[in-house]
Amino acid sequence: MIYEDRIFKEEYRKLLKDNIALIKKRKTALEPMFGNVKERHRFRRFMLRGLEKVKSEWSLVTTTANLLKFWNMTGKKVLVNG
Repeated sequence: MIYEDRIFKEEYRKLLKDNIALIKKRKTALEPMFGNVKERHRFRRFMLRGLEKVKSEWSLVTTTANLLKFWNMTGKKVLVNG
């Protein structure tokens, strides 16, 4: 198991080294959304257990984040937890 993990990590590093655009795309597409959910919405851990329940909870969190983003784009600013 550890050996397989090491091989995967080495192959992943080679892929990233060869494709810098992939890293830049990830930073602009995903990372800010997770940071926003963690910081502004103070979502640090799941309350429920089980894969289906966690998927549902994450769906609610991301839907709320997207609705707030959409609402803020209309010009009516909403402060979360503040």
